[in-house]
Amino acid sequence: MRDWYQQDQFKPFSLTHHDSVESRPGVLLVHGFTGTPAELRPLGNALFDLGCDAHAMLVRGMGAEIGTLNSMTARIWRESSLERWREHVARYQRSILIGYSMGGAIALIQAAEHPPDLLILLAPHLRLADRRGFLLPIAKHVIRELDQFGDTDFSNPDTRLWWSRTMPGLDLDDPEVQESIRSATPMSMAMLDEMRRLSREGERAARLVPSATVIIQGTRDTISLPRHTERMAKRLSNLVAYHAIPADHMLPFEAFPSWSQVRGLVEDAVVNAFPELRNPDAG
Repeated sequence: MRDWYQQDQFKPFSLTHHDSVESRPGVLLVHGFTGTPAELRPLGNALFDLGCDAHAMLVRGMGAEIGTLNSMTARIWRESSLERWREHVARYQRSILIGYSMGGAIALIQAAEHPPDLLILLAPHLRLADRRGFLLPIAKHVIRELDQFGDTDFSNPDTRLWWSRTMPGLDLDDPEVQESIRSATPMSMAMLDEMRRLSREGERAARLVPSATVIIQGTRDTISLPRHTERMAKRLSNLVAYHAIPADHMLPFEAFPSWSQVRGLVEDAVVNAFPELRNPDAG
């Protein structure tokens, strides 16, 4: 899988309009845990077509850096993400920040330091869905690793459908690909505990975010639970809209049924915040 992630499609991207419109909104998109900028490319394209510049960052330890995932800490994720956000806001007079899943927790931390004009959270991951998550600080000293894909059944239609939607182009019939997935480096419990810490930091940061905020949450999400998102939403001082839609966790993936609704809600939020974008000739 490490070789697979070396492809350009999994690297950070920038979609910019080559003109002199200084007030053009700049969007920074932050992907989820073990994800890559590729999962946000469809949304980036839609926002670019709307008239925004769109940039997707790579969260440390993921994508081409997946081999270093187990060495990541909440501090590394927080500081590297804040550095990327500072670069973004220094470039744009008006900014939009969009975070998906773990990227939602990161976006809350970024927005607390330097509020964007608009914050959009897609299924923000704030707490582990498993109620035993609170045991991670202890469990990491007893159980060292979690083998995520070791027993993957590639003959299962649901498994094949999920991989085809999230990793289009991956040849699931290739024995080498199957072995690569099954033998992927197990996740360390210590790293998962660091991810838990970062998510809780994001939840606490919500009280410090004054930005106009829009949340999109799937009602069938079993990873970022709706009740956790609803609890965090009550801490926000400027919640513009909370959209609970009939969807699972895979909100920004265009191969999933909820994609068109998610795209429409994001586009509406951006146009409502920046009315000049209603003009197709804006910029």
